[in-house]
Amino acid sequence: MQVLLASGDKGLSLNEITDKYESRFGTELARRTFVNHRNAVQEIFGVDIVCDRRTNIYSVSARSRMEGTAERLVDSFTVNMVLEQGRGKLGGRLFVENIPSGHKHLTSIIAAMLENKCLEIAYCKYSSAAPEPLTVHPYALKEDKRRWYLYAHCEERSALRCYSLDRIRQLHILDKKFKLPEGFDLEELLATSFGTYLPQEGEKGCTITFRARGIQGRYIEDLPIHHSQTTLKKEGDWTYFSIFVNPDSNDLYFELRKYGALIEILSPQSVRERLGKDADAVAEMYREAREENNGK
Repeated sequence: MQVLLASGDKGLSLNEITDKYESRFGTELARRTFVNHRNAVQEIFGVDIVCDRRTNIYSVSARSRMEGTAERLVDSFTVNMVLEQGRGKLGGRLFVENIPSGHKHLTSIIAAMLENKCLEIAYCKYSSAAPEPLTVHPYALKEDKRRWYLYAHCEERSALRCYSLDRIRQLHILDKKFKLPEGFDLEELLATSFGTYLPQEGEKGCTITFRARGIQGRYIEDLPIHHSQTTLKKEGDWTYFSIFVNPDSNDLYFELRKYGALIEILSPQSVRERLGKDADAVAEMYREAREENNGK
């Protein structure tokens, strides 16, 4: 994928792709393996690798490059592939945080998604003492904050649910098939969500405005808090922003709290008050601890 993307409109022949693959990974790339990879990339990620039959040259479609789909795919997977295949050459020079939940069930879930097959899982919530057997229809996967999450229709709940892969104790692919709802799009479904929060029926997003001081403002401009983020204005040492997001997500408040006094929520008042109460609770906890230590 990376070499095809780098080749642009010029593209590569199958022989060139094979040579580059073998040079990098030291193993042969069979034609059938290439075809399987090409089909999987298209089905799972919507990235089209097209072949010009007049020249037998392969390239990433202009549409995929224009939409940025291919670039996001490369960003997500290239480093992990390099670490796995090129560990000897680059040992000590690349460091990526491990994703504990990603490796055990990810391949099986993707295989089930490709064939629209149901899964039987044993899922153990943090609030439960023992795993619960569930039959789910695997719709989509998302990685967030060092965890992989499965969005699936649960037959027992008759509803769409989000499951953390590291809480799945057992997983089996069933012969039973499911039908993916027409037009299902996880990115669209989570457009106003923060993190992995699955919005409930009737919940809507709202505009949250905030400001950040000095260097923190420039940092947030370069690395937005949410994809909907807009820079409103700059005034003195402050940069003003807005995001449009569902305010019911706990993940949103976890994110905002990490900035402490470096940002200030301006509106709506409900979000401002909740963060203020959280800050008061933290201050009170440390005040009590300080008084207890001083009394010893």
